[in-house]
Amino acid sequence: AVAAVYAFLVLRCSVALCRASKHVPGGSIPPSDIIVAAKNEQHNIAKLADSIMSQDHPDCRLILVDDHSDDATPAFARERLAAPHLIVESQGRGKKEALKSGISHSKAQYILLTDADCFPQPQWARLMTSAAFDTGADMVMAPIIIEPKDRSSLFQRLQMAESFALITITAGTCLNGMPVMCNGGNIAYRADFLKSNTAGMNKGYASGDDMFMMETATRPGRRFA
Repeated sequence: AVAAVYAFLVLRCSVALCRASKHVPGGSIPPSDIIVAAKNEQHNIAKLADSIMSQDHPDCRLILVDDHSDDATPAFARERLAAPHLIVESQGRGKKEALKSGISHSKAQYILLTDADCFPQPQWARLMTSAAFDTGADMVMAPIIIEPKDRSSLFQRLQMAESFALITITAGTCLNGMPVMCNGGNIAYRADFLKSNTAGMNKGYASGDDMFMMETATRPGRRFA
């Protein structure tokens, strides 16, 4: 019975996705800051930096917040990144405090969040900023794709299939006006909304900044996409 309900939910969300209109970016794209909280990510930081520097957004920068790493993360970041990109130390402990530190340094109109082990395609910042700007949304939720290290592994392929099912549910429920989940590796915010609602991250919990902010952004009077 549970499997049948799950399959029905995925099917219904798939229908919503098929009916959704494709967003075409407008001509004007406001400035954006990309904030990443990183802790002991020395093995990912070079690839992350390269993916951010390859963005085709005309005015975006990375604010990398080091969450008290005890490896070479900040040193590797400084080797790879130069102005206008910024490397700062978290003023607290944990991902949520690191994000808040990055937010306090942002002066852009829009703020994009991703994770240190995510490597966005070149169009990502432009498309996410445009989606938020063109729709007037406080928060834009988008998926991430998990790439298996070994495509011959049945377990990893099943993990990828499950990931696509969750992506479908995330997008479908959002399009139906009742989002049930999102992923902190791919979110865009209107900066003034995020700055005035950082308490919505709920510091009482170590994780879940994305889900708690989703609850804030879906309250009456707010707009999300």
